Amino acid sequence: MRKKNQLKRKIAHGDYVIGTWCTLPSPSVINVLGASGLDFVIIDMEHGPTDFVTAEDMIRSAESEECSPLIRVPSNNESDILRALDIGAHGIIVPNIESVDDREKAVSYIKYPPSGIRGFSPYTRAGNYSNLDSNYTAKENKETMTVLIVEGIEGLKNLEGIINDPQIDVIYIGTYDLSQAIGKPGKVNHIQVKEELEECVKKYNIKNFFFRADTFTWDEKWVIEICKLIIERKLQTRWGTNSRADTISKERLEWMKRAGCWIIGFGIESGDQKSLDLMKKKTTLEDANTSILLCKEYGIKTYTLFLIGLPWDNRETIKKTIKFARHLDGDYIDINIAYPLPGTEMFEMAKKENLFNETNIYGYDYSKPLIKTRYLSTEELVSMRKWALLSFYLRPHYIIKTIASIRSPKVLINYVRAGLQLLCKTFSAQSNVSDLRE
Repeated sequence: MRKKNQLKRKIAHGDYVIGTWCTLPSPSVINVLGASGLDFVIIDMEHGPTDFVTAEDMIRSAESEECSPLIRVPSNNESDILRALDIGAHGIIVPNIESVDDREKAVSYIKYPPSGIRGFSPYTRAGNYSNLDSNYTAKENKETMTVLIVEGIEGLKNLEGIINDPQIDVIYIGTYDLSQAIGKPGKVNHIQVKEELEECVKKYNIKNFFFRADTFTWDEKWVIEICKLIIERKLQTRWGTNSRADTISKERLEWMKRAGCWIIGFGIESGDQKSLDLMKKKTTLEDANTSILLCKEYGIKTYTLFLIGLPWDNRETIKKTIKFARHLDGDYIDINIAYPLPGTEMFEMAKKENLFNETNIYGYDYSKPLIKTRYLSTEELVSMRKWALLSFYLRPHYIIKTIASIRSPKVLINYVRAGLQLLCKTFSAQSNVSDLRE
């Protein structure tokens, strides 16, 4: 049985939501992504090798972590859309929408009559294998998300007509396909691509963006050029991105702030320099400290990410990380437990030292770990992660600072909801954290 579509509710409430794509046909990978706190994950059946049998298991994995699973179908095809919905997808992402006719076909395939022509069979996972719910089709029409991807010149020309349907939840502009359509494949920052995006801002009032890049701030000259362009064209957007602690400078942040940047994510990973060196991070604790202080100076919020449970981790190295996270005092934080992804150096190291059971790697993730370290059991890692999150978010200083920054009742409600979700998820597993309170 498909679970309730929490993503659609969050968007309706005006909450910020974060998600990602997954092209790997792996329920375990989906578990990892969901456990990291993502609101949604997109199972990509257009560019990935996933079949419908595997996709159904991936949907179950996402739901187990309260993460909404969406499916990008291979094409605007009635059969593909129907099968994706019947296995329980919370929403359908339809690629290559170029006209009003394309939009009408996609919506009709996704919706039951009278809104569409979706074929009806209650004896599916989405229908709970039963015909006892007389309101099933109405609920499906209300719950299912409809997402359309516009990724070509024709689609942008017809965008005004395409978006003119209240049944559409999200319009996604595919910048990589757009760059190919203008003859500049992969150059998503080409001036013509930017002009098309500018039209989305000014003509269709799209104001919030996430620059999807592992290290947006790598090239200072390029960052400043992008920011100057946003300012010169008076786009007035709010946006966020990811960075590394060693690629931040006053010049970058000054221009990013002026251009509308409000949050930057940093993979700090550890508060122990030896651990950073062992994981080949090539950054220092001083880099992290300097970057977070600079972001505070320019009024840009920070989302700091840490990792515990690496083979060499012990109680002292993890306590150093918890202490360093509190010292940095970022605006948001997440601490994940390492997961031995097949094909990685860590997988081979942990396998060699018998730190996990290779025959039983499914059903585990960052918050429900499979691994132990040379010095700590899996249960001890769970306890330390829980205490780390609580000791950060429940500090009186943090609570007062957060409340003081709130400027509207809507934001207050969002913070309260997020806090309650964190507490519920943190206390969902039984473990003893009293010995960590130092």
